[in-house]
Amino acid sequence: MNPIQHWQHLQQQGNQAFRQQQWQLASEYYLHSILLIRHHLPIKLHSLVPANAQDAAPYQFGAAADLLICLSIAIQNLAEVYARQQRWRRCHSLLNRALNRLQQLQQQVAPSDNASVILLQECCSLRRELCRHTLSCNACMTKTPSIHTGLVSSRIH
Repeated sequence: MNPIQHWQHLQQQGNQAFRQQQWQLASEYYLHSILLIRHHLPIKLHSLVPANAQDAAPYQFGAAADLLICLSIAIQNLAEVYARQQRWRRCHSLLNRALNRLQQLQQQVAPSDNASVILLQECCSLRRELCRHTLSCNACMTKTPSIHTGLVSSRIH
């Protein structure tokens, strides 16, 4: 099973647990899928350097585009679990950290690289979710109803 197929399986399991409101189980599946994708990325997102010396070519992330999309989706799904549990700090922290890392990575990629479009798209998705959850958090604090769009798809865009 390749990493994306394994990721899809974990996302499906997480989505099933999510639908059954088994928050702990869903978060475990989503977190495991995040760790899986991070392990297979050719770069280390926490340091923004190539995973090994052989990858030192000037940041060619094209092959990692699908993995970046998978990572973003899994992060958004985990953030949704935290939001459903009203764990707002954890939700916002997760989305903020992911957004910051992808924005830093975006600055390292040449604008002509196809990965820059993927990074921009995923930064926008993370920012949208951060705003949505901020609004939901504020709505909960003021006891007004909020609109919820649900889980992000486990399919690659």
